[in-house]
Order: sequence, then C-alpha cells, then structure tokens
Amino acid sequence: LEELRTLGVDVDGLLELFGGDVDAYCEILQTFLSDLESYDVVAPLSNGEYEKACQNAHALKGAAGNLRMQPLFEMYTQINNALKNSDVDTAKAVLEAGIEKQQKIVECIKNNK
Repeated sequence: LEELRTLGVDVDGLLELFGGDVDAYCEILQTFLSDLESYDVVAPLSNGEYEKACQNAHALKGAAGNLRMQPLFEMYTQINNALKNSDVDTAKAVLEAGIEKQQKIVECIKNNK
C-alpha cells in the first residue's frame, strides 16, 4: 500500500473509513478496477462519442473521489469539465497527461490482491 501512497492516494484516510480493515480496503480497490473497465473514457473519446466519454468521466470522478485517489479524481474532473464545455482537445490532453499515473495505480492495485 505504500506505493499507492507515493502515487497520491490517501490510503490512510480511506483505511480509517474501513476501520483499518486492509482486506476490505483491497476489495473495494478491486471494484474500482471494474469501474475503470465499465466506464472507459479512452475508447469513447477516441471514437468521437463525447457525451458517453463525459458521462464515464463523471462516474470515474466520483469513484476516484470516494476512494481518495486524488490524482485520478483531478484528472477525471478536468476531463468531465472540458467535455461539458465541448473542449475535446483539452480532455484528450488531460487524459494523455494522466493515463500513465492511472496505469501505475492500476498495477499497484492488481499487485495487492
């Protein structure tokens, strides 16, 4: 879990909500991986489905915020706001800038099953 901390995830704050139950914490993180698949932003953004990308970014913004994943919360907030304002170029740029950190967080979660 230390690596998640270094990636900007408030592990301690969320663990506190789970009463220190690391297993429950890890289980909810696995749910987030499913959310990333269910609410993919990359494909709709690439395919010109901007409304769907906006809706998915909104869903992921909420999930990341609830799980105190500040870097992903900020990224999806910016993408959501850009798409609401029909600023596709900014949405794509924000996604491109943040996707590597998302991938690192995903790998970290997968390694902590």
